[in-house]
Amino acid sequence: MDELFFSGNRVEYDESGLYPPLHPRCACAVRYIEVEAPRFSSESKVEDIQILEYNQNELGQTVFPEGDIADFVIENANPGTSITQERINIVNTLSSVPKKVLDAINDGTRIIVGQRSSSGYDYDNDILHIARGASSEDVAHELGHLIDKKLVSRKKADLLIRKAVAGLSVSDVIPAVYYDAIGNPIIIYLVRSNRLVSEYQGRIYVQNSGQAADSNGNIRIDLLKEFVSEIFRRYLPQKQD
Repeated sequence: MDELFFSGNRVEYDESGLYPPLHPRCACAVRYIEVEAPRFSSESKVEDIQILEYNQNELGQTVFPEGDIADFVIENANPGTSITQERINIVNTLSSVPKKVLDAINDGTRIIVGQRSSSGYDYDNDILHIARGASSEDVAHELGHLIDKKLVSRKKADLLIRKAVAGLSVSDVIPAVYYDAIGNPIIIYLVRSNRLVSEYQGRIYVQNSGQAADSNGNIRIDLLKEFVSEIFRRYLPQKQD
C-alpha cells in the first residue's frame, strides 16, 4: 500500500514516522492496526470458565467462583488435559437448574470430568462422571440420574414406569447401536412405546431382549434406568427458553 501508517506502542523508525516490516518478509497490503483485546462482561459465563482455567487448588481441582455454585468442585479425570469446553457446558447447565437440584449436588456429589468413555452417574458413590466431549444436553441427562437418586420418590417413579410399559412384552424390545461422546459404538436395547417421551427413555442395558421381561412376560421396570433422567433432560431446555 502507498499510504503511510503507524502502529501504536512501537518506537518510530528514525525520524520518518515509518516502521520496519511488522513481521519477517512483510508484504502486507492492508493497514496494520493494533486493537485492545476484547473484554467479557462480568456476567459472562465464558469469562467465568476462563478464569476457572487458572483457579485450581493444590489437588488440581477446579473451584467455582462465588455464587450459587460456589461450593462445587470439578475434578479432572486426566490431570494435565484441557476440559475447558466440558466445564463451560457444566456451568451453563447448572446455572439453569432449580435451587433444590444445586442443593442436592452440594450435598456430597463429586463431579469428575474428562474420561474417554460415556458420561454416567454413579448411584452408589454419588459421583457425576462427565465424559470428554460431553454436551450440555449430556450434562443435563446425567443430572437427571442424580435427581432420580436423591430427589425423586422411588414409589412414584415406579408407578409412572409401570403405566408407560403396561401391556408391553419382549416383542416390543429391539436392539440398537448407540455411540458414546467420543464415537465408540455400544449395543443397547430399546423398549418401544408411544407413552415414552423419547426413544432414549426406553433404553435398557441387557445382553438380549429375553432379559427384559419378568417371569410373567412383563417388561421389568427396574431396567428402565433412563426414565427419570430423560424427563429432566427434556424439561431443562424448556425451562431455559
